[in-house]
Amino acid sequence: MFKLPAILLGATILASCQSFNSVPNRTIANSGALKGFIDDIARQTQNTSNRMTSNQIEKKVLEYIKRKEANAAYGNWSQMGILDDQAKAIDGLYDDLPYMNKVQKWVTQNITDILDINPNIAQKAYKTILDSSPGGYNPYKLTNSQLDSLTLAAQDASSPFARGIKKREIFVKKEIRGVSNTSQRRILQENYKALNARVGTSPTVANNMHEIVEGAANISKRTGLPGLGKGCKPFNANASEDVLESFANVQNIRSKLVEAKAFEKAGGPFTKIDDVAQSKRLTQAELDEIDVEAFQKALNYTREEASLAVKRLKRAPCQVL
Repeated sequence: MFKLPAILLGATILASCQSFNSVPNRTIANSGALKGFIDDIARQTQNTSNRMTSNQIEKKVLEYIKRKEANAAYGNWSQMGILDDQAKAIDGLYDDLPYMNKVQKWVTQNITDILDINPNIAQKAYKTILDSSPGGYNPYKLTNSQLDSLTLAAQDASSPFARGIKKREIFVKKEIRGVSNTSQRRILQENYKALNARVGTSPTVANNMHEIVEGAANISKRTGLPGLGKGCKPFNANASEDVLESFANVQNIRSKLVEAKAFEKAGGPFTKIDDVAQSKRLTQAELDEIDVEAFQKALNYTREEASLAVKRLKRAPCQVL
């Protein structure tokens, strides 16, 4: 049975293992976005020499996720922020597993690494995702300077994943700059700087570090409230690979829940929180409730366990949330 350790932040906040196979109808993964993205690409390829059906694309993607390339130190799954056992547990792209959001997100943002298609096809398909989440970035629409930096990253590093890590870094920094509140932006920058020192540890660490900070930036953009706490050096420096993976799952789900509920309360999607009336913004109490829900979904906590975790993670000395 697949097990994932509970998140351990600070010295001994929580120390238990939770099973993700014991709870039916989890409905965590956001499979709709990936399914629509793949269907759109399949439709566009019908006018090219490399025609593919959705089923053919899904098969290629799944094979890529579970493959370790020749002479590579890590499997392809590692750049999606998941661990070896987690990759083995994936049966299909739309599995309802707590880490599938990260996998699906990576696939939509890096499909040209998997399929031999014109980037313009991917750019058009990804635009549909952005239409439902205004203010985001299109990973297939890069400036010349950004493309040059990706080329240099690939040339200067021995890891085949260096280019992908650099691309994610470009847009995580862009998300941080998009946070209008100066103090919140500074907290994100400080967390990013501390965690970024560990990017070279492995592609898994790099992806999860980026996921944590990017999710926090989106929360701030959608609420005007802090997406991360001040953090603490012991966690940023010493959190293990599986702890970062767990926290990234929480942050990914937390970010998605916040965005959906922020749009609902505002009466529809918005790009800037400054354009939303104060009465139509999520409150801190509502954000705290979302935090509890995210811990329940990502780590299979009871409501009581999730509430306790959230309270502890908001307190000094390790204010992670």
